[in-house]
Amino acid sequence: MITIEQSSRKSTPAQLKKAVGAFRKLLARKDLGFFNLSKDQKWIDQCQNRANQIKNFKKIIVLGIGGSALGGVVLKKFSQDEERLFFFENVDGDAFEHKVDGLNLETSHWIIISKSGKTIETLTQAAFLSQIYENKKLNFSSNCTVISEIRSNPLSDWARKNSVPILDIPENIGGRFSVLSPVGLLPAACLGLDIQGLFVGAAWAKKQEKLVAEIANQALMSWKKKEWITVFWIYSEHLQKFGPWLSQLWAESLGKKKSRKNKKAPRVSTPIALVGTNDQHSALQQVMDGYRDKFVFFVKTKKKNTGLKLTKAVFSDTELMVGKTMNALFEAEATATQESLHNNKIPTLVLCLEELNLESVGALFMLMQLVIGTLGELLDINAFDQPGVEVGKKRTRERLISLDKN
Repeated sequence: MITIEQSSRKSTPAQLKKAVGAFRKLLARKDLGFFNLSKDQKWIDQCQNRANQIKNFKKIIVLGIGGSALGGVVLKKFSQDEERLFFFENVDGDAFEHKVDGLNLETSHWIIISKSGKTIETLTQAAFLSQIYENKKLNFSSNCTVISEIRSNPLSDWARKNSVPILDIPENIGGRFSVLSPVGLLPAACLGLDIQGLFVGAAWAKKQEKLVAEIANQALMSWKKKEWITVFWIYSEHLQKFGPWLSQLWAESLGKKKSRKNKKAPRVSTPIALVGTNDQHSALQQVMDGYRDKFVFFVKTKKKNTGLKLTKAVFSDTELMVGKTMNALFEAEATATQESLHNNKIPTLVLCLEELNLESVGALFMLMQLVIGTLGELLDINAFDQPGVEVGKKRTRERLISLDKN
């Protein structure tokens, strides 16, 4: 389903054994639930049922930010009806009002997602929408579904008060690890996608302890070489948003000041997401010729040489493409970029999906969550909190309070 096609480095048996031990330690933790989601059919059934209940709405809009949206944004690309689903991730007022003005409010359904139920950006969007609906003599809550923790919080309390259906995010699953919960499953189900396939892939990934261990070791080896930038280079149109999802998972989970023993945490890399072939015409220059502090992690799919073939050159520079598909060019560029970097002594790893389908995507989501969790165990850090983010949230509230005093 997913294999390492190429790597500049390889783990020693001792390194592999240690990482496998960390992986098993992760799976033995009772305080975490993300790796057990695929064992429970109820998540599929709940999301399929709710999707059927709201199937007559012409537009489905997700209010969410970060882990509440990024996974669904990835999955959206797998639907031929992707224009039915929108994500309102930002609180840029100008953009928000412009988007809302373009909607038929009566035929739009809002999926409001916040793990804590306290995310100020998401709650603010919902509050403004409630006001807009009320001004138009419409009922906002009747056009809503909430995805949050069931326990009391501002969002779930509002949902219960207004008879809005709530789909649960279990307390032992963090927001950025929630893509295979209703957070990702419901938006995908609303697009008619095979969400059961996501669980099949996730279950497969959970069994790949050596693959998880090898990828985790690749990161550790790069940091030992002081490669403080990890480039996630995504070669797939369908997976182009996987880079931002993985970047958030990496940065929030691994970038910690303190270890679990309250000592200085080990330094880890900063993630950067690139898209092939687009960024070959920009960032490749710096990766190739710039300072040698980068490890390049390619994610690609096996492209089949099927489909429309070019029958005549039309332009002189396309003579090499005659008799070939567009995928042949895409595959050639992906391989050429990786080989050029490797030959230039820039370390690379190529992760390849055998098939581009929902099973492989579910496997990819779970695989990288397990890699991050395993790295947390190896580094002895808490990969499941985000104290640095909380500081910013606190400061935002202070700023808003200060505005009331002026």
